[in-house]
Amino acid sequence: MFEIKKNTVILIITAAVLVLLTVLTVVLLSIPKESGNESSVPDSSATSSTENHAFFDYAKEDIVSVEISNEHGVYTLVRVTEGETSRIALEGKESETLMSSTASSAFNGAATLKSNKLVSDDASKLSEYGLDDPSVTVKTTLKDGSVHTLYLGIESPAGGFYANTSESTDVYLITAFSASYFRSARTDYYPTDLLGAYDAAAFRGLTVSRPGEKDIDVIRLTDEEYEAAMDAAEANIKSQHELTSPFKYDVNSVYLQRVVEAVSGLNALETVTDDVSASSLASYGLDKPKTLLIKDDSKKLLIGSKSSTADVYYVMLDGRGVVYAASADSLSFIEDGADRYAYTMIGLVALKNVKSLVIETADKKYDFICNDFDDLQNLEVSCDGKELPPDEFKKLYQQIFSATQNGLAEKPSSDLYLRVTYNKRDGSKVVMEYYKIDITRYYAEVNGVGIFSVKADMVEKIAADCERIMNGEIITLV
Repeated sequence: MFEIKKNTVILIITAAVLVLLTVLTVVLLSIPKESGNESSVPDSSATSSTENHAFFDYAKEDIVSVEISNEHGVYTLVRVTEGETSRIALEGKESETLMSSTASSAFNGAATLKSNKLVSDDASKLSEYGLDDPSVTVKTTLKDGSVHTLYLGIESPAGGFYANTSESTDVYLITAFSASYFRSARTDYYPTDLLGAYDAAAFRGLTVSRPGEKDIDVIRLTDEEYEAAMDAAEANIKSQHELTSPFKYDVNSVYLQRVVEAVSGLNALETVTDDVSASSLASYGLDKPKTLLIKDDSKKLLIGSKSSTADVYYVMLDGRGVVYAASADSLSFIEDGADRYAYTMIGLVALKNVKSLVIETADKKYDFICNDFDDLQNLEVSCDGKELPPDEFKKLYQQIFSATQNGLAEKPSSDLYLRVTYNKRDGSKVVMEYYKIDITRYYAEVNGVGIFSVKADMVEKIAADCERIMNGEIITLV
């Protein structure tokens, strides 16, 4: 009468066990944690995996502008439409070219930012993630006028940054790489390339201009001009480049090659500012800059002052409203004078174009008359009615343009020592004058313009050779 089936007993025991486990679980959960073990900064281990969460639902093409506020300041990237194409520019600097990859990253990041780490959905804990006072705020404006805002908080101890939006206080973890889209300074968007790559052997030339000083102008001769110059000067030219100011000088090819190598592919070390107001330019010495014009591609570099604390010059590329810092070593030649470029004076006047050569000293005048000839072998020369040996006259002629530069100089107050006048067959003339600086140097002018000195013995030999040729003596070249 009291018989209980075996299966019934098993069911009763199982139910009892389940009730007991439930009670134990409730008791354990009700025990409070020790407050001393809580961390003030959320640990990445506390994050939970979630589906790939997209912060916003719009396409990059829908974006009109992205305003970024970070530790470097506030700036806005805007879309500029030009015909059927568009590009990204900095607001207020729309004409400036930006590095497309860097500028696009902010637009791409704003449209495609995702996370698979949900950290917290508790809006009361935003301060723990630095999102009560965000380190970065990104406001994206779309074509429809709507604005979507992204906030970045502090960096996670395990890497990455905490983020949420104006549309949800849920906190997610994004990678440091994704955060980098919005942590740049506005100057980081500008390209740092300044000058192109140049081949020293084929270099077309340069112009160096400095306030208060004469320009240095170097050009490359064509092959035809090079051959003609050699013939005209009746001397070997050391370089196919020519210094044209104040007159034609053969260029020191070793020095020029160093200059070309220094500027070839020149990049800025950093972008300093895009503030090109008058006061800003003056602070960098760019209100009255030195300039370097490269003739290969017509690029002009404006060079300001040298930093007193860093080994850099402040520079601008003409047509680009950005101030850069460039290596002082690469631009050290900007302080050098034309004498570093000049080697030998060349081609003053081709002898075949000379009707007469007049050489004057303080007390003598020599008027050498040349006959009209096509071949130097048929040259006939006379002075004061006296026929002169053509070969000796050629030596005298070569001695005149062999007086090479010997450094820069200012015109002295001394009287004229020697004047050489080339009266050309076309009716024009070239006048060279020499003024004594000291016992070793004379100041030289060509048609009233001069910046160089020449060695005294070279100039004094010209006057002495005039007497030698008139006396029938042999002239030696030095």
